[in-house]
Amino acid sequence: MRYIEEEGRTVEEALEKALEKAGIDRSEARFEVLNEGLGDEPARVRLYQDAEELDLIEGLIKEFLGILTSRVDVEIEPRKKGYYVNIHTRGYDSALIGRGGKTLEALEYLINLMLRRKKPNLQVELDIS
Repeated sequence: MRYIEEEGRTVEEALEKALEKAGIDRSEARFEVLNEGLGDEPARVRLYQDAEELDLIEGLIKEFLGILTSRVDVEIEPRKKGYYVNIHTRGYDSALIGRGGKTLEALEYLINLMLRRKKPNLQVELDIS
């Protein structure tokens, strides 16, 4: 299970920040209050995310790019609509980006197409660094 930690003046403010960052509704959220925020200390909450979606994205990208290289690292960051995925490959960056970013656009399209078969509302934005 993965999580997001946020701070705010109140628990409610910290929770709202975490929900906005994760792009989920309060009814879908599972969270834990780490600090109530008494006195000068900020309130802190930990919002838990569904690891199933994150594992699906990471596994699909690693399997897809594993054909080219065995050295693929994936960082996934939740956004309001889907996920931002930063792919780190050692030595294949320019080949995966392509001229004018066309290869990256095609890769993003294919990954989203494959993800939609399993999770229709799931969308990712790819970046390579």
